[in-house]
Amino acid sequence: AKVKRPASSGIADKVVAVRDLALDTVLAVWPRALLASSLATLWTYVILLVSLRFAGIPSEVISPGQAFLVWALVLLVQAIPLTPGGVGFVEAAYIALFGAIAGPEYSTQIAVAVVLYRAAQWALPIVVGWPLVGWWRWQIRLGKLPDPFAP
Repeated sequence: AKVKRPASSGIADKVVAVRDLALDTVLAVWPRALLASSLATLWTYVILLVSLRFAGIPSEVISPGQAFLVWALVLLVQAIPLTPGGVGFVEAAYIALFGAIAGPEYSTQIAVAVVLYRAAQWALPIVVGWPLVGWWRWQIRLGKLPDPFAP
């Protein structure tokens, strides 16, 4: 049975209006968005480097340049959507590549560093994000920020 609804009028005009609004928004903010995205991506490299040092792998064993090369290679591997977020094969790639550089005597520290890195990469945005969402919603409630979901 068909649902009786009135025919939508002007749907093409509405679609074009939404497209124009999206285009205007992107054109207005793309430089800041590109910068923020680039910094966020590079921040993950910093987290990886800190995780390596925290796990006890000195820079003489895995230099910042080698860590950057491994990070960049794994970032390319992660672009292949085999699992959500690259879970499993990304960790294996980090462990294999860092293991090839550092040797078997650092296998435990490499595994610890990779687990720390992936935990920080997944958990840190949640730990930081929830309070920020709460603050944002509070500011909307106080009328200091516009409600983006208001009609």
